[in-house]
Amino acid sequence: MPGEDTTISTNRDASSTPTHSDEAFTASVLAIMNSPTQTTKLVCIARAALRAFELSGMNRQIGVPGCSIDVYRLVNAMLEGAKISGGERYTVSAIIAAAGCHGGIHNLTILAQEWLFCLLWPIKKAFKNTEHDAFELIRPIFHDAEVGRRIFFRDAVAERDGHQCVMTHLWDIEYKYAPKIENPEYTCLDAARILRRSISTLPATLDLLRHFAALPKDLVDDFSAQLDAPENGMMLRVELHIAYDRFWFCLLATEEINVYTIRWFSDVPTAAAGVREVRFTNHSRHGTPLPNPKFIAIHAAIAHVLHLSGAGEVIDAVIDRFFENGVVPADRVADDDDMALRMSLLDIDTH
Repeated sequence: MPGEDTTISTNRDASSTPTHSDEAFTASVLAIMNSPTQTTKLVCIARAALRAFELSGMNRQIGVPGCSIDVYRLVNAMLEGAKISGGERYTVSAIIAAAGCHGGIHNLTILAQEWLFCLLWPIKKAFKNTEHDAFELIRPIFHDAEVGRRIFFRDAVAERDGHQCVMTHLWDIEYKYAPKIENPEYTCLDAARILRRSISTLPATLDLLRHFAALPKDLVDDFSAQLDAPENGMMLRVELHIAYDRFWFCLLATEEINVYTIRWFSDVPTAAAGVREVRFTNHSRHGTPLPNPKFIAIHAAIAHVLHLSGAGEVIDAVIDRFFENGVVPADRVADDDDMALRMSLLDIDTH
């Protein structure tokens, strides 16, 4: 019927769909990416292809009634996120390749499913786990011969950031040495992970992320180790760490290196009132690297996609429905299973 929304089944036929695992589709995407056509021109072609969704009866949804994501919104959100992550050329090339296949609308929908199930879902799910710290904080990253002890992730990040929250500049309550200022203010700080390390264990997610974020080869080859390093961390007061993990805000690069503006997607909490930027400064005597701009850009890009598309709310609803208290157990974070199945079960539960 004209104007009727069509909800696409979440069951996928990998043998005939434009996904990262489909060799013919991948070859088409790479051919477009490697062509001499300027990215600005490819953007125009991709946006023209997406206008098909504006035709009567062409609305497509992923999911089930009451828990679905609009395909057009999701693909457009990916285009916006790719401007931040550095993967704009890949994203528009994938859209053009999918639209050029027989049955373009259907294949664009399958592409959107791939991005949802293999990129957004596992990254968002990884940040819904709160049991990672005990394991990750016992992971030594280098040996400090000067004081004869091992420096752990939190220690290295805290020292580099001057034992202060990078947003509010309040002091770490665990810091043993009183700062040389009058009436210092203390609070509980966390060494927040910019990206969760579990995403490096998912081949499909890492493959998509490699393109979506235009990751250099040396970073991809050593991705897991890089996520264990201090450049994947920053000191935040506890409530701001929670907000960051929930993608309630992100950091956007400015023209000044290591300086970021703060983009909130929710009401600004009292703890961050009046804070508009973050300036990373190295206080470490070890020369510990500052946060990796690419990691910050990936988090910011995913945050934009989740909010612009509405996918964040849907993923939260699925996690809240199937995991106690909305927390994903540590042994389930790396599962690449199950968003499609869980969304299907939501539909069954309503009948």
